[in-house]
Amino acid sequence: MIFSKYLLTTIVSLTGGANTLIFLSTGGGEKSSNLSNLSNNFQSLSEKNQRLLEQERGRINSEKEKSIKEFKELDGKNKENQQKRKESEEKRVELETLNQKTNESFEQKNKDLREKSEKMSKQLDEKKQQIFQTVKQNYEKTKQQFEEFYKKQANEIESTLESLKKSNEQLLKEVKEKVENMPKMIFPKDLNSKST
Repeated sequence: MIFSKYLLTTIVSLTGGANTLIFLSTGGGEKSSNLSNLSNNFQSLSEKNQRLLEQERGRINSEKEKSIKEFKELDGKNKENQQKRKESEEKRVELETLNQKTNESFEQKNKDLREKSEKMSKQLDEKKQQIFQTVKQNYEKTKQQFEEFYKKQANEIESTLESLKKSNEQLLKEVKEKVENMPKMIFPKDLNSKST
């Protein structure tokens, strides 16, 4: 359908040439002159038609080459577009895969972080409880040790005071006795017997 207008021109040219030959062959005049003219006209017409055919062939070849070139260009662009679509699809799949992996990694990290946080919180609570129990035990132990020490010291002080009291009582008794006996020692009853 691309070359229909050129083929139509060729057919018209050929048809016109044939009509010319027929017209010339039916005219009057001498046969030799007619034959010569007919031969010349036929040759001229043949050359003209040959040129037209060559021109038409050249035009057809040119159009064919142009069409082939355009087809190749379109085919190349189509393949290029297909390649771009393929690359775009591959990029899309790659991005979706990367996004999925990123989301999975993010979720996994969040899960790990949450588990680690819960574990640390539990360990911290256990450590606090352990420290509290240790402090409580040490407090009770220290309190008991202090009470025992205080009681021991109090008993020792009380014992010392008791000993001191007894010692003082004895000393006071001895002093009292000496004081009471002092006049007798200074002023004996029997002076004569003493002087003798």
